[in-house]
Amino acid sequence: MTRARDTAGEGRGSTSARGGGGSRPIIVVRKRRRPHSGHHGGSWKVAYADFVTAMMAFFLVMWIMGMDQDARDLVQGYFNNPLGMSPGNPTGLNPLTSGQGMQLQGSGTPAFGALAERAQFESVAMNLRRSFQASGLADLGVELEVIVSTDGLRMEIMEAGQEEIFFGTGDAKVRPVLISVLGLVAAEIRRLSHEIVVEGHTDARPYVGEGPYGNWELSVDRANAARRAMESDGLGGSRISEVRGHADRALRVAGDGLAPQNRRVSLFVPALAGAVPLWEPAAREGEQERGRDGP
Repeated sequence: MTRARDTAGEGRGSTSARGGGGSRPIIVVRKRRRPHSGHHGGSWKVAYADFVTAMMAFFLVMWIMGMDQDARDLVQGYFNNPLGMSPGNPTGLNPLTSGQGMQLQGSGTPAFGALAERAQFESVAMNLRRSFQASGLADLGVELEVIVSTDGLRMEIMEAGQEEIFFGTGDAKVRPVLISVLGLVAAEIRRLSHEIVVEGHTDARPYVGEGPYGNWELSVDRANAARRAMESDGLGGSRISEVRGHADRALRVAGDGLAPQNRRVSLFVPALAGAVPLWEPAAREGEQERGRDGP
């Protein structure tokens, strides 16, 4: 009995010592980690990818529906043969980098090359419009119209006022205003590798002078003077393939032959891919033969 009491007393004494005279006991909580319940799946990722793909296809269709038929044909040709490996391009070279263009079957219309060329023309046209607007030349009575079409890139440099600021009356000497405009245009089209056609136009006022010299000769001389001005401004002479004079036969304002917009210089950059020819020599020869033989 005595031993039992002593043992009980020792137990109480040791408990009091560990407890620190009534301090709260330290409680250790140990949590058991349950094993992973297994893969929860990633089906939502697949569904999201399908949704994004569907939306991309939807917007692509809407974009194509807003195009004209020629542009749709070009897009179709690119997706049908994006690498250019077709009978029209047997080497399999990239039509954009090789200068060749793959052909749409049965149409003869280049696809990939024409799209890239169209993008180049649009970029030059946009930069040219911005440069002209920032130059202040419009305040001097100059109009500049830039047109991108399937034929190529056309720039119409026109007078906007009654005062003749490009050339003197009946003269082919380029004045400073036109030199500034031609320099601005040359700086932009210099980035292209295409040939350039320079055209001169006059209004319907008859040329008064001695001899057979008239508006035909004057328009050619003015176009040639514009060519020299651009070449002196850094445009390579080999870039200009033709110089044409139209006199007053291609009036800008058909209803008013004396309108200042008719006095202009036109620059035309023919498209390399699928450009519409300006004339058909074979067809003309056939017409001449029919003309000799009769209908």
